[in-house]
Amino acid sequence: MSDKITLSNTTNAINQSGFFLQTHVVYQLKKQHWTVNTEMPVQLAPFLEDPLKNPIHFTRPSGPIFEPSNLIQSIFASQNKIELEETSIDVIGIASSSDDKLSFLLCIECKKLDPEYVDWIFFDVKSKQPMNLIAKNIVSQGFVSLFKIPPTTKKSNEIHVDLNKFNWDPFKHPHSNSSLAISNEKLDKNTYKTKKSLVDNASRQIIKGMYGLILNKLQHQILTGDGYENFTEIFVPIVVTTANLKICKANPEDIDPKTGYTTKEPEYENVDSIIFECLPPKSVKFPHPEFNSLSLEHRYALLKWHVLILSPNGFVKFLNDLKTTSLVSPR
Repeated sequence: MSDKITLSNTTNAINQSGFFLQTHVVYQLKKQHWTVNTEMPVQLAPFLEDPLKNPIHFTRPSGPIFEPSNLIQSIFASQNKIELEETSIDVIGIASSSDDKLSFLLCIECKKLDPEYVDWIFFDVKSKQPMNLIAKNIVSQGFVSLFKIPPTTKKSNEIHVDLNKFNWDPFKHPHSNSSLAISNEKLDKNTYKTKKSLVDNASRQIIKGMYGLILNKLQHQILTGDGYENFTEIFVPIVVTTANLKICKANPEDIDPKTGYTTKEPEYENVDSIIFECLPPKSVKFPHPEFNSLSLEHRYALLKWHVLILSPNGFVKFLNDLKTTSLVSPR
């Protein structure tokens, strides 16, 4: 007969806070020699216009090259200050490829299990497909341009922030664009508790944090001239959660058109990873090209950001896959 371990009230409170989940994520990154930052503060606001079209930008041009300080002023002047926010990223993991051509920045939101909503159910799931990722480089490589910075008096190179789709196995997972958090408790004998916003809010939180990080890094690069080497920084938004991740496979033929209820039990598949397609919050908007000039596919990609949702086991597997495929070589 094993002894039951009794935890103190203090420890139980910390367990419920989710801090130990974050500790676990940090430990797994450091175990594989990733550089780790925690509780990284960032500031963000959406763009109302392209900063290059702002009059401040043209105050002191030197031919086609511009003063860094003028570009920074243009960026601030082009943003919607009403939507200005400050937030933080729980964990950032950084590692590069062995040839230093790629640098991955994992932006991680740690989401502990909500005891009221233990299951995250995903619907309309598509088969494994590559994840859309945002990348920054001095050359344009993506299928949609999100932000373009011209040469400055410090550096003669451009900076491009693009939406990319890389054909790498670690970033291929099932896709879903709808979800529900489910409670096992009934409100009464015929009513169950569900919450659609729980998965959306967790995803939007890390989207905000990553967007702010990209803007902060851009401004630092413009002002200091650091980071103009020909390597690609890839930003990956991740939610690590202890909720049960499940795919719902329901047969539309089993749905009663009068009630909208299924008449047969769907199949539920437990998964450790899924890519969730999420609308970004209002505070997130790059000065991308004219929306109307984009194809329908590219419009959808801009309106539905991809967030990789992982269980703790799925997170460890993801790190191992990155290492096995030699995409990263942590030092």
